[in-house]
Amino acid sequence: MEEQPALDPKQSLDKPARKQVPGPVTSDKSSSEVNIWSGRRVGAWPGGASKAEKQRQPSAYRCHPATDTGRTRGSEGQINTFCLFFAKGMCYLGSACTFLHRLPTAADNAAMERDTGRDIFGRDKLPDSMDNRKGAGSYER
Repeated sequence: MEEQPALDPKQSLDKPARKQVPGPVTSDKSSSEVNIWSGRRVGAWPGGASKAEKQRQPSAYRCHPATDTGRTRGSEGQINTFCLFFAKGMCYLGSACTFLHRLPTAADNAAMERDTGRDIFGRDKLPDSMDNRKGAGSYER
């Protein structure tokens, strides 16, 4: 496999960000029921195989920073949140995306250390004391 060249994120903002996929990517969950309390699938998996019998398949999507990085609507403002779908290689908005489509820099990491409430993708960080291990039936109570 060919290695991608190292990329300086500031140099790549001259061009608009590329759409990584033509449209929204969704998974096929139509053939099974979903438990409304846990959000997990109930019953047989699509295709008839159980989860243990299915073999892992490599993802069809991948982020290539040398070609995918670019200017977005989010890079024009004061936003410092990176696109999670860009990182997965599945952003279909391209330059119309409101989040950043570039690699994080040392300055971005320093800004995220000051903001202890969320990570670089804008997701809430939970304190170490709230790691969901103290619920009913837990030995750590």
